[in-house]
Amino acid sequence: MNVYELYNVVNSVATFSLSEDLKKIGYHDNSGIICEGQGDKILCVLDLTIGAVEFAKQNGCGLILTHHPAIYAPIYNVKGAIAECVKNSIGVVSAHLNADVAVNGVDYYLANLLGAKNEKILQHGNYGRLFEIQEQTLLEYSNFVKEKLNCKNVCVFGNENVIVKKVASFCGAGIDEQTLALCQDADVIVSSDIKHHLLLSATQSGKCVIMPTHFATENLPFKLFCTDLSKKIKESVLYFEQDTLL
Repeated sequence: MNVYELYNVVNSVATFSLSEDLKKIGYHDNSGIICEGQGDKILCVLDLTIGAVEFAKQNGCGLILTHHPAIYAPIYNVKGAIAECVKNSIGVVSAHLNADVAVNGVDYYLANLLGAKNEKILQHGNYGRLFEIQEQTLLEYSNFVKEKLNCKNVCVFGNENVIVKKVASFCGAGIDEQTLALCQDADVIVSSDIKHHLLLSATQSGKCVIMPTHFATENLPFKLFCTDLSKKIKESVLYFEQDTLL
C-alpha cells in the first residue's frame, strides 16, 4: 500500500472534506498526506514522535497514520520525527478533525468510553455529545473517567458529593464560548485544555467539570477508530502505545 491508497481508505470512513468544512468556520487543521512512502505494515499513533518513528523502523512499518497533524503550522526547517520519516521513506498521513467528527470517530468513541446512553450530538458536524449515565456522585464518575481513559490524573471542579446524571463531552480542546452554550442540560462537562474564563463560566453556572489531559481524551478513542479502519486494510496495522502524556 502506498500513502495515497492509505489516504483513500481513511477518506472512506472519515472524509477529509470534514476538515475543510470545519476550517471554513474557524477551526485550524492540516490533515492529509504529510510524507510520501509505502509499505505492507501501517503504524497508527496519536502523535508523530521520534519514539513512534523508531518503532516503525524496527517493525518494518513503511506508513504511519497519526491523529494530530505531523506538521500543524508552517515550518522553516525539517528535523526530528519528520526528518526521520523523509530519510527512511516512511509515508505519513494525518487524520485530525475529520477523524474527530466522523460517524464512528474519536468524539464518538470518547462518549462511548464514558458510558454514554441516549446520546445526542451537540454541534453541527458530529462534534460534542450530550448523554445520560448511571446516577452517581461526581467523585465516583471522575474515578470512572480515569479508569476508562487510562488516565493518571484529572482535574475535577465541583462538589465531589453532587449527583451527576447527564454529561457533555468533547474530545481534545473542545470547549469554547459556542460549545459551552450547548452544555446547558449537562450536570458535568468532560473535555481538556479548557481556558480559565470558560472554566470559570461553567462552574459559576453550576456545572461540574472533569478535565483529563488532551492526550487522554483522544488516545484510546483514536485507537478504537484505527481498529475499525484496520478492517478495511489487508496490510498489518499496529498501534504505538504512548503513555508519557497521560
